[in-house]
Amino acid sequence: MKTLASIFSMLFLTLLSSQSLLANEASEAAVHEVATIILNLNHHPSDSEKTQLEKIASTESNSAQIRTIAKAMINLEHKASAADKEKLSEIMNDSSTAEDVKTLASILKSLNHKPSSDDKEKLSPLAK
Repeated sequence: MKTLASIFSMLFLTLLSSQSLLANEASEAAVHEVATIILNLNHHPSDSEKTQLEKIASTESNSAQIRTIAKAMINLEHKASAADKEKLSEIMNDSSTAEDVKTLASILKSLNHKPSSDDKEKLSPLAK
């Protein structure tokens, strides 16, 4: 009986680990997509890019931070709104936020029409 309980415990932990890995992979793909969109941005996302961003924002397996960034990009009109800048600041100041996500939040918060050359240098590795 103890052996059966141990097997079920191991299976449960394996399942949890694989779910976590899948969520991380989904968020990593979303970071790549968002970085690529920002890298090529000129004033605001195109309609097709907004469709991509809507998918990222609605995918529950993506982190809350990357979903918030995607929503801020959907709202983007030359620069982020005051409300979105506040949310981006929260992401940047959250110690649990991944560095690549903090980079996206920082760039989007300071964006004015399109990314600067310094921003593009930071985005290039994330977009690959």
